[in-house]
Amino acid sequence: MIGKNSLSLFLAGSFCFASGFLLVSSTIFAADLPVSGTKEKPVILLQLGSEKQNSKDSLVICGGGIVSNEGAESASTAKNEVSVLKKGFGKFSAVFRFNLPEGHPSGDFTFWAHWKQGGDQKACIQTFEVWAGADETKLEMRNSQNLKSNGWNYIWADGKNLTLKPEDRILEVRNSGKGNDAKIFNAFILGGPRPLEPIPVVGTKEKPVVVLGFGKEPLRKPGDDPSVLAYIGKIVSSEGADGANIGASDANVMKKGFGSWGAVFQFDLQTAVPAGFYNFNARYKSGGEASQVRQTFVIKAGPDVENLGERGVFQTVNRSPWQYEWVKGSGTFEIFPGDKVIQIANSGKADGAKTFNAFVLGMENTLPEWMTAEQGMLRGKFLSRGKNVEKFDRTLYLIDGKGNGDKILFEGLCQDSQKSWYEVTPIRYLLGAEAESMAKDLNLPGLPSAVIVNNDCKVIGVLNKPDSVEKVSQFMTDPENAGVIPSYQEQKQPEPVELVDGSPKQWLIASGWPGRCG
Repeated sequence: MIGKNSLSLFLAGSFCFASGFLLVSSTIFAADLPVSGTKEKPVILLQLGSEKQNSKDSLVICGGGIVSNEGAESASTAKNEVSVLKKGFGKFSAVFRFNLPEGHPSGDFTFWAHWKQGGDQKACIQTFEVWAGADETKLEMRNSQNLKSNGWNYIWADGKNLTLKPEDRILEVRNSGKGNDAKIFNAFILGGPRPLEPIPVVGTKEKPVVVLGFGKEPLRKPGDDPSVLAYIGKIVSSEGADGANIGASDANVMKKGFGSWGAVFQFDLQTAVPAGFYNFNARYKSGGEASQVRQTFVIKAGPDVENLGERGVFQTVNRSPWQYEWVKGSGTFEIFPGDKVIQIANSGKADGAKTFNAFVLGMENTLPEWMTAEQGMLRGKFLSRGKNVEKFDRTLYLIDGKGNGDKILFEGLCQDSQKSWYEVTPIRYLLGAEAESMAKDLNLPGLPSAVIVNNDCKVIGVLNKPDSVEKVSQFMTDPENAGVIPSYQEQKQPEPVELVDGSPKQWLIASGWPGRCG
């Protein structure tokens, strides 16, 4: 039978309590590390606790312990961690020392810390200094970083780079900062930087992926990877929102409660983006039920802000409220030679906030080989004329392709005197397989062709290879007389199907009730 005093001693020997929380040991396994090493460049694990592990080819394990603490009431070493205790809230510090083996990895490393503690995370920022040298009397500070904890849950927090020299034999990690009741340290790492967040499109040097990010720590930084073209964006408007700002790595657009609002993001292309057909991917999160928060993204591009043209419209749904998710739009849009600005206009419903982390544009196909930079700029200028027209009785389709007369055609369509025409006439631009298919269906005389149709989708005029810009102006004003109507082959009526016992053999059902064919 265990008495009351014996039971108290038993509990005290089994666990350590501080103001009601339980300190639980945590064993470090290689698979749990935030970064991995190689045989040529191993990770250095600075392990705390009484239990030691053996090194591997890709992992050098250095055992260590606490050598001093200041401001704390006590410190203890458990199987896999060191606890530094101080009742209540206050500032206290600890110094941990590790012996580096002969022939240890040297060079540049990123510092990582694995710990948990009490206290408000914002009020308890921790400072970690790394000191190293040939012996205890020759230690030099190699770096210093301020890291934020995850409360009473362990976190791997990455800091700054440091350089470890081949002659270093002693390494110290010096911690200081405020906490509540305790800080529990499990291990430190000298390894590689934090792995990059994966993106949904893989680029190459010949076909780089375009990553449009935000803030000082964007999803991808310019120049980091030759297969990625990265650009940093800004918010130029936030219609219907209560506020908007750029965070460390995202753009936040807020509105109290549920409603519809949006924002326009602008990306200035300091380096040229290869011309081609691109898909559209967005990484964002928002509040609201997934079935009610469909988002619309309108892509505009051009040589400057004054000459942006609509290139594509994409609709997406993030089905995980308040969680980042990559969503892909359907279809592609064009980037032409000479494009130096991209704007992405978002609209849609949400609850509380929309947070945008990045947009990724992946090239599906290059533009046709025949399209020169001059031709691309002409097409971009034409698309910049397009407006969001709500009421109209006709639509201009530009069916593009290789052919003669495109310079006069596009220059005529882009005349300043015709700007008002686009206020009442929407435009649609087709290029590639879709354009070739429509040209065949309409029996067009050649490409590129301007085709004007009415609201019944009836062709009322086609213009191909105009001989002057004045001819283009006439066509825009009077397509029935200034254009041509293609001829179409007569469609032969199919032979009627024989009846079966006096009834049709096949039925075309126009409603939900199948009638006699059931």
